[in-house]
Amino acid sequence: MLTSSYWRRPLSALWSMGDIFEIRHSFEDDQHVEFSHLGDRIIGTKEEMARIYDTNTGQKIVTLYNQDYANSYAKNQACFSPSDDLVLNDGVLWDVRTSRFIHKFDKFNPDISGRFHPMGLEIVINSEIWDLRTFHLLHTVSALDQCQVVFNHAGDVIYGVIHEDEEVDMNEEMLKSPFGSSFRTFDASDYSNIATIDVKKNIYDICTDKSDFHIAVIENQIGKTGLSDESLSICRLYEVGRTREEDDDQEDEEEEEDEEGVDEEEDEDQDISLFLDDDEGGEIELVNTDDDSDFSLDLDDDESISDDSAADDDNEENSDD
Repeated sequence: MLTSSYWRRPLSALWSMGDIFEIRHSFEDDQHVEFSHLGDRIIGTKEEMARIYDTNTGQKIVTLYNQDYANSYAKNQACFSPSDDLVLNDGVLWDVRTSRFIHKFDKFNPDISGRFHPMGLEIVINSEIWDLRTFHLLHTVSALDQCQVVFNHAGDVIYGVIHEDEEVDMNEEMLKSPFGSSFRTFDASDYSNIATIDVKKNIYDICTDKSDFHIAVIENQIGKTGLSDESLSICRLYEVGRTREEDDDQEDEEEEEDEEGVDEEEDEDQDISLFLDDDEGGEIELVNTDDDSDFSLDLDDDESISDDSAADDDNEENSDD
């Protein structure tokens, strides 16, 4: 398994998956890594530079970079072609076998560096579709603008994660998702828009399984102060093609209500922080009442805590005095 990070070292690593996870190789300076289609090589990205490694040994094979051809995309992610003999890095096409520069595509956006179409004849760079044989611009798909694209394994569906371009300071950048809270689906044959799915959380990454029956989305919700201990990251699985049921809608509504309830408590300067082990099976329910000072915490069927009981205890102590 490969993991990548923009701020925690090692920035990228290859892990063995057994009874425990162990790092096999670390790629200290690469902000993004991914396998070749055969899996025998790994390509890493550091700013405008691409480096290819041997998967078994972790040794660097070649570096693909030339300052004269750099496009300097903000979110550059180098990738292999479907046949693994070409690399697209920073909007520049390279021959892997000879490490030779082939072509530099025109730059029309500041962020998205592009991906190969699985059919092998086109390259998608932001909203522009390029012919890989002639290097001519075929057409522009406005709905793909600022979308980091992920193809399913069959190559007939595109998932476009919408990129948000906002100026933030360094501390916020470490916690903030580079994407928004929704992703789009497209027909990969004609690039027509199928649907837009809003997950109501910041999206950090998206991936499809080999059967194309499910997609995994890493979602994150950051607290108001932006502190790391207030953020919650989850991996949510979506079943492709299944109609959204009423239970799913109700679950989302309940999550929204819970978040709104917490926000209201924060606005009233009532800070509540509780941590329960999953083994205890505890459940916390925040109940808003007309009285700003009242709240109840239902931990289980036999136990509850409220500020009313605390007030009664204080009255008894005062009477004893």
